[in-house]
Amino acid sequence: MPTHRFFSTPLGDVRLDTETIAQLMNNPNCHYNDHAHAEEHSLEVQLPFLQLCLSDFELIPILTGTVNSIDVAQLIEPYWDDRTLLVISTDLSHFYTYEECEDIDSKSCSKIEEGRLLTSKEACGYLGVNAVNQLIKQQRCHLQQLSRTNSGDSPHGDKSRVVGYVSYAISR
Repeated sequence: MPTHRFFSTPLGDVRLDTETIAQLMNNPNCHYNDHAHAEEHSLEVQLPFLQLCLSDFELIPILTGTVNSIDVAQLIEPYWDDRTLLVISTDLSHFYTYEECEDIDSKSCSKIEEGRLLTSKEACGYLGVNAVNQLIKQQRCHLQQLSRTNSGDSPHGDKSRVVGYVSYAISR
């Protein structure tokens, strides 16, 4: 968890929910670590989008590290309600050919949709994805794939070395 009170983007500051972060710090798996947040880019690419889509919000940034996905699910579950937008950010496969990426990511998406566990070879943020899949099972939510693509789909993409992406929506 960060010790900061806000994260800054070119669009302005995003307040952190310091009260909830303080509550989460009672969990033995949670630690303050500003360095981890400074080095990790998954959140910084999401924040401007969230700032444009949401008028006013507070953020609880959680980096999973190497803890068990069940522990992450148990950490998140008490705070996930109808007022909470849960965003998990990860790439899928990395630096395969276009065809290899399509095959690997198709299989990874099938695993996500079937509630099976991903590994670090299938997604950088596999622990976050696996944690949300635990919550989806517990709360009987519906998972809908919105889009799947890779960097080779761009008109300027290099099909010899691509990165895969997918987005899902979760509804109750």
